[in-house]
Amino acid sequence: MTILHKNTIQGYLRAGLAAMTVCCTACSERPDRYIEEVDPPSGPELRLSPVFTRVAGDCFEIGDKVGVFMFYPEADDGETDGGGDGPYIDNKEFTCRSGSGGGLVWDCGETLRWKDASTPADFICYHPYSGDAAGKDVLQCRVMSSQSSSKALSDSDILWGSRSRVSPTSEYVELMASHRTGQVIIELVPGKGYDNESLLAAVEGIVLKGAVCSAVLDLRTGELSAAEAESEDIVPFREGLTCRALIPPQIIDTFTICVSVAGMDRSLATSVEIVPGCRAHCTITVNKVSDGMNIGIDGWTDADGDFGGILN
Repeated sequence: MTILHKNTIQGYLRAGLAAMTVCCTACSERPDRYIEEVDPPSGPELRLSPVFTRVAGDCFEIGDKVGVFMFYPEADDGETDGGGDGPYIDNKEFTCRSGSGGGLVWDCGETLRWKDASTPADFICYHPYSGDAAGKDVLQCRVMSSQSSSKALSDSDILWGSRSRVSPTSEYVELMASHRTGQVIIELVPGKGYDNESLLAAVEGIVLKGAVCSAVLDLRTGELSAAEAESEDIVPFREGLTCRALIPPQIIDTFTICVSVAGMDRSLATSVEIVPGCRAHCTITVNKVSDGMNIGIDGWTDADGDFGGILN
């Protein structure tokens, strides 16, 4: 799907900033002479769905922030549909808040309107919000190296979504955002000498080594790729004996899972490809030992597969 046609976001901004229309002209940096030449928007109020959704049944939470772009693309005859050369809404920050009746709403702090009542528009949204995205084709971003809290895990969930040719409406516009990172899920299960309770007490920590946390998000296409950067240690989010971490798409030749069990550091190393929107499962059976280490593990598989091993 081509939203931006032949021009890039950056090119749009250079060529058409003077024609860019926003609802809150007091926030615009354009000279007054431009404000006088632009008619105020005459379309209905623009409202984004109270629950833009993520794929795989995940939900946004109060406090999450997304960036939204709105464009009036070229018509089929090659002419712009009256929206100028710039984005109509350029990286507007929306915050997920609690609304009336206990539901969730997206709030940008001002009233936005469609340009008019008839011209369709294109939308792009992404998460988490960054002020650096304004006027750019790509965004430098990253997952957190410490994802041990639910907020850090959520802030590491890089999302992108788009919708084309949306007709002006007073109803809510629904956008769907997809996960652009991959997810690693590690399940620790008790082996010889452990049950769930004793293993839970024995596991002191887990660290993932070998992944690059910095990434580049193409705002036009939603493609996310790992940046050319040094790898970092990642502390995953842990619930009981289940650990989760979000990682930018990349091929990791040496991916090491380090588990501290009863005062002993035990690890296994393998190679893995992190695929956007996919979950890679790793089941590790932990046997109780007094010293030494014996680790076996199957290979990484697709999102619906599993690999595991035994810690002796």
